[in-house]
Amino acid sequence: MIATPVFTSRAKALSPLIEPARGRLFGHANGAPGRCGPDSKALFAMQTRWEVPHMGKASQPRSERTSGGIVTSLRDGVGSNHRLAVDEIADNPRNPRGRVQRIDDLVPSISRVGVLVPILVTPVDDWLRRHPEDAQAVEGKRWVAQDGMRRLAAARHSGRLEVPYQVRGVDVDESLIRLHTAKALRLTPIEEAQQYRRLIDKEGLTQQQIAGETGVSQGHVAKRLKLLTLPTSIQDAVDSGRVGVDEALRLVAAKDDDLAERVGLALVESLHEGSSKVEISSDTESEEYVANDGARATDLDALVRRVTEDRAVEGGRRAAHLRAEELHGEFCDDVQSRLGPARFTHQIYKLSEIKAAAADKNLLVVPTRTEKPDYYLIHAARSDESTDRRQRLAAETTRGHALREAAVTKVPSSTVQEALVTLTLNGLSMLAKGGSDLAYELARAADLTSDGLGDWTWRRSLSAVPEQQRQRVAWVIALAVLEKHVRDAQAAWGPVHVRYFALLRSVVGYVPTEWEQAQLDATAGSRPWED
Repeated sequence: MIATPVFTSRAKALSPLIEPARGRLFGHANGAPGRCGPDSKALFAMQTRWEVPHMGKASQPRSERTSGGIVTSLRDGVGSNHRLAVDEIADNPRNPRGRVQRIDDLVPSISRVGVLVPILVTPVDDWLRRHPEDAQAVEGKRWVAQDGMRRLAAARHSGRLEVPYQVRGVDVDESLIRLHTAKALRLTPIEEAQQYRRLIDKEGLTQQQIAGETGVSQGHVAKRLKLLTLPTSIQDAVDSGRVGVDEALRLVAAKDDDLAERVGLALVESLHEGSSKVEISSDTESEEYVANDGARATDLDALVRRVTEDRAVEGGRRAAHLRAEELHGEFCDDVQSRLGPARFTHQIYKLSEIKAAAADKNLLVVPTRTEKPDYYLIHAARSDESTDRRQRLAAETTRGHALREAAVTKVPSSTVQEALVTLTLNGLSMLAKGGSDLAYELARAADLTSDGLGDWTWRRSLSAVPEQQRQRVAWVIALAVLEKHVRDAQAAWGPVHVRYFALLRSVVGYVPTEWEQAQLDATAGSRPWED
């Protein structure tokens, strides 16, 4: 019974190269059965990296029954039973890796029995007619290795002076050779993509034609090519195993060149020493290899999120700068440090108020994470403003003290539930009109959070509030959102305002100012806080 190599989809096109060696190794020629030892079979399989199962009766490989494409071109090569001196063979200048392959697994077998599978070579003159730019790289050699660079390197390392060879011309593109042996060569996703790109640019092949020639799907080819649209730093990270293919493709899918460029710069900054074994997820198969140059895995998705947030902050700052210049206002990056607690009473919303403040050179423009900045008065409201506005601001100041007292007061569950019900039924959003800023301020006053977190960081921390503090934090948030609703000069007073003042009365004994009382009387015609 004869063991016959089984060729995978990527390797079967090279069967004409293997058949002469298989015949000599297994003791037969032209497919005639012969005798061979199991050790020889195993060594042959290891050197070709193809499985050699027990198949019974020898049969003609499927690749021999396939015509056209690379198979036909390779079959036209000239076979030879002779051997070449390794010193006469130049390494392929087109080797996509540009670095020495690992040969540890081949050296023992080649030291013992020599190279069993012929090296595919091209006469140097033929090579230079097609690639004259490689003259220096192949100088002094008679042949150029087209395939079998690892075996050739292992032969040199083992002290072998000669290797078997097979000659072929340069009519078959070397990119196809490498892609057919991608598994043995262990091409990285980027190297594979570069070979696809070369076939498209130099040979005029379509993605579908490449897929047919190499035995992969057209979608696989398309996805690999998309990797080449990324910045070089990200390609290098994919090439070395620091970044997975799926992560890189998600960045491509964003179709945001500025984001990709920023992520690439952030990636360069994040790479430090360290080594790790990285699994690269692929759309067609699982690829695993050890990251090169001491690389470590990098969470590209996390970098994308960080860069996206940083870009939003930059965009908000840029918009605020432009708006400040347009209105001749003052740009302020930290309103908390500039105004302190007064910022709650100095914020303005109406366009008429913003223009009036700008005309008085009393306008502060503060960036947000959007292209719409916030506006504040630098100084307190002037005495010649309307009585209604002055009274409203004064009421806010008075109520602010009550708010802080309420925030530190431990209230029963029923009161918290009432506040939350009021909040929910009226559809108020935590994110509306800066409600979270005030909530954070109140939470700090109640020692429920740390100083210096900032609004955005604090909001993200709410999902991890300790169980014993959840009710108090909910109470503070409800107070803040209700208060922001009351402060909205454009919002008509209604039942929610009445309920809010009732809460303040029940918790801290707050008594509305005359202006607030007038608004409540006009709204509800009642005084719910009185006994």
